[in-house]
Amino acid sequence: MESHLHPCCDFTRHMRQRMQQRGRTLTDIYLIFGYGTEVRPDLFVLRKQDVDALIRQDKHLARRCDRLCGWAVVVCGGHAVTCYRLAGAAGRRAIRGHRLRKRRSVLRRSRRVG
Repeated sequence: MESHLHPCCDFTRHMRQRMQQRGRTLTDIYLIFGYGTEVRPDLFVLRKQDVDALIRQDKHLARRCDRLCGWAVVVCGGHAVTCYRLAGAAGRRAIRGHRLRKRRSVLRRSRRVG
């Protein structure tokens, strides 16, 4: 249904559920795709710098995008998988393009095995 609206990807059922839970609309997601930054091959983020650049072009659209600043959309295999708000140190690392650290429990298990 939504696949014709954005050439990048289709929306999974999980994505539609998360959008509904988090109060995001299809328009919001397309704004993140259209004006956001692809910080990794699988992560689109609408950063403050993107909104600031948009203010110079279109103030009405910038006001709408301002509330989406800090939101991310994860894409995997041509499908939009989920959307969430970046927060804290993990969000800053993701915006800079760094991978997140492994969970401690995974690290502990790998040490025991080796």
